[in-house]
Amino acid sequence: MLERVSNLMEYDAKTADRIKTATRYPMIVLFTLIMAIIGLNIYVIPKFATFFTAFKMDLPLPTKILMATNYIIVNYWFLFVIGFILLGYTFKRVLDTETGRYNWDRLMLVTPVFGPLFSKIYLSRFGRMLSAMLASGIPILDALTIVSATIENKVISKSIITVRDEVFGGKTLAEPMRTSKIFPPIAISMVAIGEKVGMLEKMLDKMADYFEREVDYTIKNLTPLLEPILIFGLAFILLIFALGIFLPMWNVVNITKSS
Repeated sequence: MLERVSNLMEYDAKTADRIKTATRYPMIVLFTLIMAIIGLNIYVIPKFATFFTAFKMDLPLPTKILMATNYIIVNYWFLFVIGFILLGYTFKRVLDTETGRYNWDRLMLVTPVFGPLFSKIYLSRFGRMLSAMLASGIPILDALTIVSATIENKVISKSIITVRDEVFGGKTLAEPMRTSKIFPPIAISMVAIGEKVGMLEKMLDKMADYFEREVDYTIKNLTPLLEPILIFGLAFILLIFALGIFLPMWNVVNITKSS
């Protein structure tokens, strides 16, 4: 059992490293995008704003948004620093509470791309740990209690405790799993089959293998999955800058032609 737990910890460490590697490129792109936005607002937008105000014309909404953003960044940048510090402190204090951590973990499970990935990682750990403990002769109620403590997500951990309580009431393991809305149908079916044929430990291992393959596939395709989100965000920001700069220029051209 200790050997299987050691292998699980090693797999978790490798998975964390692979996620960091897969998200490195999107994080670099996001950081570069933020720096570009700040640079354009500080050095480029003021020059265009001075040029446009010389014509004393009514500026379009995108240009007003860019000018307002520039004014806020240049004159109130220190408020952003204070705000980030307070936000980080408040976030840490909220996570230290039971309700705050539960709500954060629930949000993480519904986050696009990463939510399904984390869910598969936790389900794989659930199957592997529970199989190891049952194979070692630990009673299922005690095993479920221990497994719930190894799951770092409070939502899934609480669901496992609910499953344990219903198993204590006389139900099979698959029945409360079916009503928990945390376990997918494939996991419930494999557990139900394992209980019927008396091979629950092996079927839990098979379930863990299945979710580990799903985790590997998702991590390999993590960058392509994030690219549409990055492209959409980049296109939206470029659209705002293009409209904010070129719309007034067209107005200037029209004013020049009419004069």
